[in-house]
Amino acid sequence: MNFKKGMPWIIAGVLITASIFAWLFYGSEIAKPVEVTNNEMKVNMKVLNTNIQQDDNGKKIWDFNVKEAEYIGDKIVVTGIKGKIYLKDGEIIDVDSGGGTLYGATNTIELSNGVTAVTKTGRKLVSEKIYWDRNTNVITAEGAVKILSEDVLATGDKAITDGNIEKVKLVGNAMVEQGGNYEGRI
Repeated sequence: MNFKKGMPWIIAGVLITASIFAWLFYGSEIAKPVEVTNNEMKVNMKVLNTNIQQDDNGKKIWDFNVKEAEYIGDKIVVTGIKGKIYLKDGEIIDVDSGGGTLYGATNTIELSNGVTAVTKTGRKLVSEKIYWDRNTNVITAEGAVKILSEDVLATGDKAITDGNIEKVKLVGNAMVEQGGNYEGRI
């Protein structure tokens, strides 16, 4: 009689234990092997919903909230980027992008999958992808580039500009319009 009363409790305990193990291991990934080169150990890891910051001698270079970040050697491959780029002259650029790669060693950024960059003075750059080099303070934008500054709209296949988006060189199907309200077209 005691065996019949205790059996449901034993089965419930086994099911609860199995559920806990399934919960702990569900969706986990097998760790990638550690790379060792020149006696340096490099670990690859993936982080979800995090903040990534880079600084140089105490000054911020960038500060991003990302949906996913995978650290691969000296670069970080990210998706779902929202954050800020800090230029050497004090200008701040708000950035929104579907993905990209951050290179901490060279202080460069490649953003892709639809990029919107807006300076604190209101200039706006929209393109499929951009490459920013902090050392030269040059932004190269490619793919359906649109730049809006006050009442001027510049479009082209590619644009090369300074970090402040003030001096712009357009390449391929370049067109500049002035004197209208272009906010709805960008």
